[in-house]
Amino acid sequence: MALRLPWKRRMPAPEAFVDLPEDAELVTLMIGEKTYRDLSVVRTPDKVWNFRLPGGLEEGVTVELVWTADGRGGEGTGCVVRATDATIGVRATRVETGIQRRGSLRVPATVPLTLNGPEGAAFSLTTRNLSLGGALAFGRGPEPGEPLPGRLDLPGQFVTVNAQVLPGLDPVNVHRLLFVGLSTQAEDLIADYVAAQERRRAYAR
Repeated sequence: MALRLPWKRRMPAPEAFVDLPEDAELVTLMIGEKTYRDLSVVRTPDKVWNFRLPGGLEEGVTVELVWTADGRGGEGTGCVVRATDATIGVRATRVETGIQRRGSLRVPATVPLTLNGPEGAAFSLTTRNLSLGGALAFGRGPEPGEPLPGRLDLPGQFVTVNAQVLPGLDPVNVHRLLFVGLSTQAEDLIADYVAAQERRRAYAR
C-alpha cells in the first residue's frame, strides 16, 4: 500500500478534467482571497492553460477562472497540474460558457465610489449593493441630474464609471445610481466582481 504524504494535495483523477474553450485570451484567476486579473493564456497541446504567476503555487491547488469571449462570459473551476516559481498550468474540472454578462444580477457589496461634480466638487460614497447596471450607495452625494464621471474602487482595481443619480430616494444620504456608457473593460471588471461575490455567497449557504 502506497503511503500518501499528509501535506501532498490530492490531484483529481484524469477523467475528472474537462476541456477549456479556445476563444478566451485574458483570464481572471481567483485563488482563495487573492484575485489575479487579465492574465494572458498560453495553451499547450496537453490542453493545459498556462499563466505567468510570480511566486508560483503548489500542484493540486484549486482555482476559479473567469473570462469573456465574443461578448459572453465564461467561468470554471480548475486545478493546478504543474507549477514553477514563475508559472502555473491549470486544467479545468468545471466549465460554464455562454453566460450573458449584461444581466440584472445584483449582489451586496461595500465598495468606495467617488463621483466628480462641477467646479471640482467630489462626492465620496459607499455602495451597499452593485450590479453591472448600477448601485445603491450611501453618503452625501449630488442631486439627481446628468451623469457624473467617477471611480469605483474594487479590490485591487479601480474602475472608471459614469453614474447618474436617479430620483426617488433620500437626496442627502441614499442614492440610486445608474451606470451610463461603461467601457468594455469597465463592464468586464464589474461583471467579474459581481460573479465572484455571487459564487462566494453560494458557497456560504
